[in-house]
Amino acid sequence: MPEPNRHLTLLSGPLHDLDAAIGQLADRTTPRERRAACSNVGQMRHLATLGMLLVASTASAQPGVTDEPAPPPATPTPEVRTDRGYVAGGVLLGADHFIHGALTLEAGVRLGDAPVWLHVAGAKGSSMDFEGGGDFLRGLAGIETRSCIVLGACFVLGVDAGTQRATWSGDDFDDEEHHRGTVLAARIGIDAGGDRVRFRGGMEVLRVHNSSNVTETEWTGGIGFTLGLAYRL
Repeated sequence: MPEPNRHLTLLSGPLHDLDAAIGQLADRTTPRERRAACSNVGQMRHLATLGMLLVASTASAQPGVTDEPAPPPATPTPEVRTDRGYVAGGVLLGADHFIHGALTLEAGVRLGDAPVWLHVAGAKGSSMDFEGGGDFLRGLAGIETRSCIVLGACFVLGVDAGTQRATWSGDDFDDEEHHRGTVLAARIGIDAGGDRVRFRGGMEVLRVHNSSNVTETEWTGGIGFTLGLAYRL
């Protein structure tokens, strides 16, 4: 039952007593009896007035008391982590028929919701050995996948194919060597960090189909190590 109705029920007793006191006042014949009855009527009237004020204040404080249950709280929409691609920069140190040191630039785009990314990478730097050196340039494209574990760390596996070019000249030789060829690479590494900025490090195993102006075309092996920072898009 709402609160105002409950207070009205409590007032029914004093109001009944007030009516009875007024009836007694009409039956009194002596002044003394009438004065006593008037005193009772005054007390009943004050009690009834206080009760009405209590009912009014309760009704204004609770204007809409109902038995309907409150609606359930809205379910918050889960935040979807952005991980549709990345860009990264870093350094490369590797070796095949020369030693290479270079700056790298990478990018990846995720294929749908699968843990597979299209991957492209470029490197520009220097090639050298103990007798001379020159320029180094390489470009690769392929795919990579990740397997993530605790604390935001993921293992990365990838395969790439592309081409590279290197020049070499020494102090004792007048002719400059030009080396170029197809590159096949298998990569393994780690990708770790926050939702946006990530650390990337890895190792790559290479097969280089090298041709030059001084040697016969041949397949040679190579290895490389990379370090860098990535930003998730």
